[in-house]
Amino acid sequence: MPGEVSERRRAHEDAGEPGAEQQALTAFLGRIDALAAPAGAGTQQLSIEAFRELVGSDPERSAAACRHLLDKARARTGTWHAFAQLAVVIAALYDLEYDDDTLTDWVEAELDATGITVRPPEVIPSEQELNPPNQGPLLFPVSLDRVEASDVYPFVVAFSPRAQEWGLERV
Repeated sequence: MPGEVSERRRAHEDAGEPGAEQQALTAFLGRIDALAAPAGAGTQQLSIEAFRELVGSDPERSAAACRHLLDKARARTGTWHAFAQLAVVIAALYDLEYDDDTLTDWVEAELDATGITVRPPEVIPSEQELNPPNQGPLLFPVSLDRVEASDVYPFVVAFSPRAQEWGLERV
């Protein structure tokens, strides 16, 4: 019986029919394409949250997609650099989702071995990150002698993004 199954699989591959793995990979890549929205000048934007969720939902397909995309990048046809960049993003999201940098290391090693340099993708903060909810006014007591001396140093230090853990957006 197992021999019969592998014979059928080989017959499908010989006939040019994609196997189940190839169909699953094609479907996964189609789901990635569905997340993309044109951003002008030949670029696309992806919702990083939705993309991370997709990668998290199917780690095996994510790894297979990286392998497939790197094969296309190695061929250096068409928009090969976009394929390489997408593989880098998938690997990074895999690392974020599973706290496992194995795929990231592998993608980087494959790119290095083939001499492909990829510009890191630009991450645009979401509207919520750009406009955090109003958490009310922050009270900052200032003594009268500081005001009279026009001494802003304590204010600058107190509201420095490095001094606080608020992040630049909140400051």
